[in-house]
Amino acid sequence: MCERCAELEAEVFVLRRELGLVHEVDQLRAVRAIAGLSKGQARMVLALYTAGRPLTQYALEQALRGPDAEPYDANTIAQFVLQIRRKLGADAIETIGGGAYRLSAPAASRVMAALHPLEVA
Repeated sequence: MCERCAELEAEVFVLRRELGLVHEVDQLRAVRAIAGLSKGQARMVLALYTAGRPLTQYALEQALRGPDAEPYDANTIAQFVLQIRRKLGADAIETIGGGAYRLSAPAASRVMAALHPLEVA
């Protein structure tokens, strides 16, 4: 994408957000663009960013699938974390205690820059 196109897309995103027209799909698209994240990976990163605190594996499952969905295989969340760390850096997601995860400050800054492209400079 050309530099001017990226600037225009960022301006449109900010205007849509100011008008209340930004939805989860827009947020996921912005987060996915950070490092070529899959939709599931972006959803996990967005959940960790939005929470602003460590989330348990169960809370992440709820964020990824919804409250009425069948639970993930025990290894799925760990695999998502591994894949995100490969794409965003080994320190992007911190493991807290026995199975809770938190988005690191540098990774949170990247997400914030993607969600608020004209406000972070």
